[in-house]
Formats: sequence, C-alpha cells, structure tokens
Amino acid sequence: FGKRIVRAESNPDGAVLHFNDGTSVHAAFIVCAEGIHSSLRKQYLPDGEPEDMNHWAIYGRTRLVHEKDRPLMPEVLKTSGIHAIGRSGDGIFFTTMAFREAPQAAFSRMGIVQPPPVVDDYIMWAVLMPKERFSEYQTTSDPDLLFRVAQNVSRDFHPAIRRLIEHADVDYTMGVKFKAGRKPSRWPSSRVIFMGDAVHVMPPTGSHGGNTALRDAGLLADKLEAAMKQEADFETAIYNYYHEMSKYAFHEVEASKSMMKRFTMKNPVMRWTMLSAIPWIRSLTNQSLTID
Repeated sequence: FGKRIVRAESNPDGAVLHFNDGTSVHAAFIVCAEGIHSSLRKQYLPDGEPEDMNHWAIYGRTRLVHEKDRPLMPEVLKTSGIHAIGRSGDGIFFTTMAFREAPQAAFSRMGIVQPPPVVDDYIMWAVLMPKERFSEYQTTSDPDLLFRVAQNVSRDFHPAIRRLIEHADVDYTMGVKFKAGRKPSRWPSSRVIFMGDAVHVMPPTGSHGGNTALRDAGLLADKLEAAMKQEADFETAIYNYYHEMSKYAFHEVEASKSMMKRFTMKNPVMRWTMLSAIPWIRSLTNQSLTID
C-alpha cells in the first residue's frame, strides 16, 4: 500500500514487481487485475491500449425507498434494467440493487466485524453523453458538479427518471469515460498475467464486464491448479488461459460496443425506429423485440 508500480520482470521461477520507491517484491505470479488504467499493460501488451468510445457517463446511486417508506421506482421497473434513449445522443440507464439478505445480517453470519459499506437497497443509474457534451466537467471528480450536470441532462426525460436523480446520494456521484479493449496481436509468455478490465475493458451497455472478469479468475485458477497437479509447466497453462479467455472476453467487448452504438445512434431514421416504431409494434404484439 502507498506505493506505485513502475515495472515488472518475468523470470523462469516467477516475477519481480518494482515500485517507485526503489523497493521490489518477488512472486510466483503477478496477476494484473488493476483495471482500465493498468500500469503494466503498456509494458507487456503495447498494442492493447483501449479504444476511446467517444462517450462518457455520470454514475450515481439513489436509495430505493426514500420518503415515507415508499419505493422511489414504480413497481414494474424495480426488477429490470432500463435504458432510456434521449433525443440528442444522450441516454440514462438504471437498475435496482435489492439485497436478498440484509448486508448487516450477511456480515454477521460470515463473522465480519466491520460494518457493511451499503445497508439499503438502492438504484444504480448512469447518464450517458457524447464526449462533446459538457467537456469542461469530464476531468473533475467533484460529485456536486457532476450531480448538477446529471440533473441538467435528466430534465428532458420522464418524471420518474428525473425523480430518481433528484433524490440521489450526491457523494456517490462520479464520472467515467467509456473505452473498449483491443485484442493484442500476441500474448506475453511470462508470469505477468492480465485479466478483467486491465485487458478487455468494455462499455457497460452489455452488463457483462464484472461477470467476465470473474470468469477470467476462475479460468486462470483452474489452469494453474491443473498445471500444479500434473506437474506441467506454467507457461503452457498461462498460454491456454489467454487462448480461452480471449475468445469469450472479446466477444463480449464487441457485443457491448454494438449495443452502445445502438443506444447512442444519431441517424434520425434509426432513432425514429427505436423510439417510435418498435414501441408501437410491441404494443400490438405484446412481445419484446431485439435489434441485432
């Protein structure tokens, strides 16, 4: 803690991690799971820098039950993820986090003595915008400023969405720039291993970023465990991890990119189709439609 990684070196019996204060640490493996701003990606995956999606978002959260113990969201929207498409390339996504077990009870059952970071059911929301909108606020971390921008954008949306943002916990408001991972031309043969957003970050429109990272962790653990039991070389196990991971992970990256393009399209004909024609057809057939 309190140190910054500057480089890593892989060798036959492990890897060495070097820090900015001149110290280092040796490990059997270094797993780079430090997210989109991975400091080691440039060293080991120089052609794997993420693609800029030219959109950004303001994330926030709002307690599900607000005043007089009444849910803030209509009952029909409490169990679904909703993406509302705006009129100028904007969009607002929200979904409910309703705990099956109260966080306090779960911590107590597992013997965790610290208080849980979240105790109430809440709604996670995000306001999506093209990068040219409110460019002066895209580098700020001030939650009050970002909250006011989110309120500004939400004025053109349904009253239920405006109410959702109006009652947000302002301190939890944050800005995020959207990027998408690029598949490297070759994977490194080293004990420095990448997973999650460090290698295949994706827009949140597919809702698979976190699940894909957890799948990486399970796959890598299985490959390393099998190599240990079979007394096989770890380099082959790591190569096989990359080979399998890249197939499902970059499929999800492309799917998320495609979905984001549909949500943020500016073509007037396609927008009319999304906002008017499809809802009208759905009202006649009473069935959901998906555009591939």
